[in-house]
Amino acid sequence: MYLRRLRAIQLRNLIEVDLELSPQCNLICGQNGSGKTSLLEAIYLLARAKSFRTNRLSRLAHFDKNAFAVNGEIEHDHGVHKINARYESRELKMMGGEELIKRSSDLATLLPLTLVSTDSHKIFTDGPKQRRKFIDWGVFHVKPPFLDAWRAYCRALGQRNALLRHESVGTVSSWNHELERMAIEIDGWRDEYIAKLTAHFLPMLRSLVDLPDLSIEYKRGWPPNISLSEHLLENQDRDLRLGYTRDGPHTADLAIKVSGVPVHECASRGQQKLIISALHLAQAALFAEELDKPCIVLVDDLPAELDAERRSYLLKLLDSLGSQVFITAIDENDLDLDVFSHSKMFHVKQGVFT
Repeated sequence: MYLRRLRAIQLRNLIEVDLELSPQCNLICGQNGSGKTSLLEAIYLLARAKSFRTNRLSRLAHFDKNAFAVNGEIEHDHGVHKINARYESRELKMMGGEELIKRSSDLATLLPLTLVSTDSHKIFTDGPKQRRKFIDWGVFHVKPPFLDAWRAYCRALGQRNALLRHESVGTVSSWNHELERMAIEIDGWRDEYIAKLTAHFLPMLRSLVDLPDLSIEYKRGWPPNISLSEHLLENQDRDLRLGYTRDGPHTADLAIKVSGVPVHECASRGQQKLIISALHLAQAALFAEELDKPCIVLVDDLPAELDAERRSYLLKLLDSLGSQVFITAIDENDLDLDVFSHSKMFHVKQGVFT
């Protein structure tokens, strides 16, 4: 599976772009502000129905326009599938062929991708929510029942929180077993996924950087050796004071440390970039292993903060995935694409690609 053609109209400074893409490596070169990251943003929009740079889709429109469109053609073993995104009248409409796509989960299945951006290091600093999103992207793809279980858990959690806010002591505990029933499945899937991910991640990391004391630990969101329903019952008075359910799968986390110290407190920016790259590449490798097909990998500004040796190692890892890869860089000479058997290089200046 790969994106064979991409068209973007009036998206940021991309007035009209129409590109035939390589199924392996696509390098986009240009100065800052030229439009190279905007191209990655267009691909990301097709896969996630949102931007990785802003929460306001209106900001994606060209400065003197209020609408934009992105069209993609995906090559599958069974043929070509088209995804079209159009934003106008403050509304984003996603189409898969002739059918309206209403759920982002359907998009994620059609065009699975993972992204390493200049802000990816924030996964270490922005709190557990970002790390849960990272975990759940992978679990969603390899365990199809996960999404329904997670939605059911969130509904039950909302009911319990509403009762806590209204101090309905007699009925709060009635939701404990319902939460536990789904929490067991969610936690089991997450735990299994992290174990498999770690098996890919640590060897990849060792090939990029020497951090022998790095550890990765999944934290489920409530203490070990006790069921969630028992824990919620023991802490019901606390939750009533707070007005919400403090513990459960909705507070799960991923702790990544070096010698017991959180990564962002002891690792350099270059080391953090290699760690986060290894995490996403391990996720892509596990995706391919479990689903017998690759996902797309986007890497924004790959050379930044990395020396020539580390850039070379990272390119070799990207090639080993068998995925379609999109890489941006300011200077094409910073990257040796000979590791890929097939690649295309695009130069962009003021939104125009050659």
